[in-house]
Formats: sequence, C-alpha cells, structure tokens
Amino acid sequence: MRLPRSSSAVLSAAVSGLLVAAVMTPTASAVAADAADGADGIARSTPFVGSATVRLVTGDLVRVRTRADGSVVPTVLPGSPHADRPAVRWGAFVLPKTAPSVLRRLDLSLFDVSALQGYADRVPVVVRFVPGASTHRLPGVRLDTSSARVTPRGLVAHGSYGRDFPGFSARDLAEVASVRLDTPDGAAEARPTLDRATTHQVTVRVTNGTALPEEGVVVTLMNLEDGDLFQASTNRRGAARFDVPAGAYSALGFSFQHVVIAPEFDVSSDLEVLLNTGAATVKPAVTLPGHRVVDTALSVARTPETGFMFPFVFYGPHFFVRVQPTTGDVLRGGLHTGVSATLVPRGASGRAPERLAISADIESGVPDDLTFDHRHRDFATVVQRLFANGPAGPRESFFGVSGSIPNGYLDLFTGQQYAVDVPGRRTVLFQASDVASYQQTVMPLATPRNDDISQLIASGRHRTAGTTRTIDFARGPIGPGYRGRTDPDFDYVRRERGRLVGFVPLFTSSGAPVWGYGDPRSSSWSLRSAGVELAKGRSEIRLREAVPQDERTYVLTGVSHPNSPLWTLSTSVRDRWTFRFGGDRPAAALLTPRYAPPVSMVGTMSPGPTSFPLSFVSLTQDKHPIQRAQVQLSTDDGATWSDARLTRLSPTAFRVGYVNPGATPGRGFMSIRIVARDGRGNRVVETAMRVYRLR
Repeated sequence: MRLPRSSSAVLSAAVSGLLVAAVMTPTASAVAADAADGADGIARSTPFVGSATVRLVTGDLVRVRTRADGSVVPTVLPGSPHADRPAVRWGAFVLPKTAPSVLRRLDLSLFDVSALQGYADRVPVVVRFVPGASTHRLPGVRLDTSSARVTPRGLVAHGSYGRDFPGFSARDLAEVASVRLDTPDGAAEARPTLDRATTHQVTVRVTNGTALPEEGVVVTLMNLEDGDLFQASTNRRGAARFDVPAGAYSALGFSFQHVVIAPEFDVSSDLEVLLNTGAATVKPAVTLPGHRVVDTALSVARTPETGFMFPFVFYGPHFFVRVQPTTGDVLRGGLHTGVSATLVPRGASGRAPERLAISADIESGVPDDLTFDHRHRDFATVVQRLFANGPAGPRESFFGVSGSIPNGYLDLFTGQQYAVDVPGRRTVLFQASDVASYQQTVMPLATPRNDDISQLIASGRHRTAGTTRTIDFARGPIGPGYRGRTDPDFDYVRRERGRLVGFVPLFTSSGAPVWGYGDPRSSSWSLRSAGVELAKGRSEIRLREAVPQDERTYVLTGVSHPNSPLWTLSTSVRDRWTFRFGGDRPAAALLTPRYAPPVSMVGTMSPGPTSFPLSFVSLTQDKHPIQRAQVQLSTDDGATWSDARLTRLSPTAFRVGYVNPGATPGRGFMSIRIVARDGRGNRVVETAMRVYRLR
C-alpha cells in the first residue's frame, strides 16, 4: 500500500504541540505557552479540536482525537478486545496486537482511523475469498452477494460491518484471502499506479533467527530523498513486494515482537532486501527506585532528507518489542529512538495516581542497550493544583512527550488518560532534558460518557532537575485571552502581508502558565469594523483577515460559556476589545486583564475584606499604560453592579479592594466586570459571570 501524500499531510507535526513538536514555525499559542512555562523549547502543544469514536475490524473501539494542525491521535478504549494489549501507532494508523494469521488477511487500510471517521454507522469493506471458495456467511459482516464477481485471484464481494462488530477470528477468515476498506466509487480498490518503465520491484523478505519466513510483518519502505512511503504486510513466505521509482530507500519491518531495520540502500534495478527478526535483540527498560511502570512508549523514527515523516510508536502497559541495534550514522536523513515510561509509586493506583513520574530518553540510531536506570535527581518536580468549577469528582487528563530530532520529532505520547480528582493536587516528576518537551492537559468537562474536548494545557521543556513548580489548572476566571505570562517581545495580533493575523485562546486559566481550547459548542468570537462583521468562529480566535492599510477601529469579541453540570463557575466570560489598527500601527493592542481572586480550591471566598492585584497586558511589544480602569461587582448575576476600590501600583497595574459579602438566598455568586482604556483609543470590557461562590 502506498501512502498518498494527502494522507501524509494530515500528520504534519507541531508542538501537542501535546504532544507536543516537530520542525515548524510556532504559533502564537505555542510561543505563549512556552514563554509562560519558562521554557525555551517548543512542546507539541497543539490542542485537540475534534473527537470521534470508530470501530476497527478487530472489534476494538478507538477514540480518534484530531489536533488543530490536522494530525490525529488514536487510542484503543477500555473494554475493547485488545484494550489491555500492546498497540502500535504511526500517523493516522493504529494497530492493536493481532495474530499474524489474522493480520496478513487484513489490509492496512482497515486501520486508517482518519478514513474510518467518514462512516457513521457501517464500515464498507471488500472481501476476497481464496480461489475456489464461494461467498459464505462471515459473522458480523453484511455481504452483498449480488455484487460478487469472479477474478483470477478469487471471488470478490462487497459488504460492511456495524458499530457492534466483535472482530474477526482466525476461524472466520479460514477461506478469506483479504479484507480491505471500501469507499464510494471504488476509491479503496484503486492503488496508486506508477509508470512501470520507471519503477523497480523491491522484495523485502523477512525471516526469523532460524531462517524461517516471518508472516504478518508490516514493512514500510521510505524514499529517503522525498519521504514517499509504501507499506505492505509479509505473506506466508515472509515476502512483501513494492514497485518503486529509483532512489535511496530504507526499510523498517515490525511485528508485535520485533522491529528490524535496513537503514539505507539504493534502488536502481529490481532488488531483494533481507530482514531478520533474529537480529532484533534490544528491549527497552526503565526503572526508578520505589516506582513501577504502568505505561510505556517506544518511538522509532527514520527521517528522510526532505519531505514528511512520522515515527512508529509502540505503546502499552509494558515494553513488548525488541529492536535491531542500528547505527544512527546514515548518509541521508536520520535515525533516532525514543523511550518513555510512566511510573507510579509501588502500591499506588495506576488509574488515578496522586504522584507519578514521566521519563524521556532519546538516542541516535538504536543503541545495543536501551536500559535506563533513573534516580529522583534526574527529574524536575511540578505540583498540579486543580480547582473545582463544579461538583467534586474525577476528571480526565493526559500527558504528552515528544523529542526534537533533526528534520522530525519523536512522538512518545501513549494516549493513556489518567483520572485526576477535582479539587485536588498531583505531583508529577518530569525527566529533565534539553530535547524532550512535555504537555500536561486537563479536560475539566470530559467524563467517560461526555467527550467534551475543552482543555487546559501547560507545555514546555524542563531543563533543570530538582526544581519544584506549582501550576494551577482551572482557577477562575476562565475565559478568552492570555491569562498567564506572555512574551513581551512578540506581537500576538499583527499585520502580515496586508492581513490582520493572530491567535488568541478562548478558554484559559487565570494567573497561571496555562492556556486552553474551548469546545466549539461553548465558545465563539467575532471581528467587526464600522458595524460590519469581518470574521467569526468558535473554539479559538484565529485571525487572517485582509484589512485596509489606513488606520481604523476594530472590535473583537470573544465569549466562553461552558454548558455542563460539571461547570458552575466562570459560566460566561465575555471580552470585548476595541482597538485601533493600521497606518503606523503594525500590531493590535488587545488590553487583557489578569487577576486571580484569592479563592479556595473549591471556588469559594469567605466574607470580609479582600484584595488582589489586577494588571493589563497589551499583547504587543509596545507598552500601553492604562489611562483609566474600573472594576465592578455583582452578586445578582449582573442585574446590578457596584464599584470596587482601585489603587494604582504602576502604569499597567492596580490593587483591587472590597469587602466580600456573605451568601444570602438568591445571591450565592460573585460576578466581576472590568473596564479599561489607554490613551491611544484601545479599550477592553470583560464581564465574568459567577467567578466564585460566596460563603
């Protein structure tokens, strides 16, 4: 199977961002996240912007989360037939551990979760029976026998499986030669064709240590000059065949026991390449005194000189594959290995640990020893505080790791989610590294039955071991704008080639190095000028609007309003920025208030005198002193407002003071409205409803 470049494009790296990033121009969000985290490396912190669930032909349910850069992260859900077994992910493909006798009959197209998302109820397949066999019933598959046709390679019929398909067994496939994904107009049947006069046949033969053929090994052939990829599984004779243009190539083959590599060879005529799984002798191991491993990821990346690449990630509850030792000293591109483990203290739960450690070791090539015995002095310590914006209880969270390598990245994210108690604290040890980036993500509205993709994200590198930091997640108010530290030498909304461009999140924690992404159902924005709407959207503000050269007044409005019984604070936060832009103003000054009322972790404040700092940033490199500011308070959901006392501390900072009232019937929450303007025609009005609870 040749992977079309259109499929490769969706796997472009940023730094998840989660998970963290590859070679890319960082977005303003990534710059802000790194600046806030005190890191000078970019993490793969691109947020998830969509989520879907698909059923694999193995019977497994897979949650497919799509990042803002178009890449996807598939994870096998608990309760699936292979949920507790190892799996391998590469790009948009996820393959749970499957018996070779079954795998060799299942085309890799069946594991392309991006393609599977296009089918709501039933997944169309094409079944080819072995020569001499007739169409017969396949459990769980609805076959259209009227469409069956005879071919030289056996009888072919179209069919489909549904959302409750339990998966094939070896017995089900006894008289089946192959099953592959079907698509409208027969697109799945069409294989990319090349001019035979300009291609050569490459046969990759895989044997084991006793020279017997290895069946069901997935082989990837990569053109090292442009990153073009070809894939197939070995047959019973251990062979996978490819028609490819002349050039320099590498071959990587994997099963669920071995990873073997032919790092570099030239194709100028028909060629046979030999791989021997007996040469795969290195198995990763990670230790930390007093801890046990609960999750692992092994990432192997063969990068080309130019063009796209993605790493192969082997993940599961333990390290399960052996890798062939291979030098990283290659003529074209690179070869790197990453090893990551998540560890919890012995005796602690692996599902909702209060303390865990995440390691990340990155090596050139595949060394002959991948054992990493760590000590606590190798790690930086981060304390996460998770504030409650609704009822107490467990919420979903996950961690991402990636490693920077030349012309690529090592994705070490396993996809495992960890419950975290809200309100609560959790201590995380991150292995200090100059090349590894980490992402900490909390999904405060996600539950096993509700896949709300609103996220709060902290990302960056931890270069120094032994340091201890505290990061607050979900401390209100939570809404539009950069509410943590930002880069003072960066214009977040600016002119580029006649356009107003920029990025501003709509779901961000206050007073912490955390930014976020709002579910499209609970956030929106619009840009207007002279009463005319120029642009609008959801989830996050992404501007790229053609604007006149002359100076004009614009109004940008962003609203966050999560609608969930798990969210009863910061129920609606609305920012309305008025700014002058154009002429000799190359950047837009979005005056953004930053304040964090001294609330408890359950979101309450006791009656009595209180005060807290309030500051404003402009999101530009220029300073914008605040000429006038006002803070108003409401305990009746905005029906009436009263003024708080402001004491100026600097041109852009104040101290807010007032007597916090106690709760009375019908008045149980405090809402806050902030109004500010500078001397250049820029203004902000933020209205944050139900910032905290009165007691």
